[in-house]
Amino acid sequence: MRSLDGSGAGGPSGAAVGGAGVGEAGVAEAGAAEAGVDEFALDGNAIGGMLMEVFGTDMTTAVGTCASCGAVAQVAEFSVYMPELGIVVRCRRCNAVLMVFVRIHEVTCVDLEGLASLS
Repeated sequence: MRSLDGSGAGGPSGAAVGGAGVGEAGVAEAGAAEAGVDEFALDGNAIGGMLMEVFGTDMTTAVGTCASCGAVAQVAEFSVYMPELGIVVRCRRCNAVLMVFVRIHEVTCVDLEGLASLS
């Protein structure tokens, strides 16, 4: 993966930057189980603090488009899973992986390959 300052190797879908821990956890919507989201999913607000560290601005209100199904939603509406090894962000419509965040040696590595756009 490459870093935002241009150093390192990797493709255009990856970035690595110094980061901090995950912010306050959000809770999945009440009807999430009906939309194919399990009870372990949080909403995008759960990673608001970490996104602020990585992107330098509030990204929970940013709009992302799933590269798999074309669903358009705010980052706060994405499904977030936070296992011990990293953070996985999935589309609520098709469950495709949109973003992955892994912290390695005080560096947050970012993969945005599942997003067609993020603005």
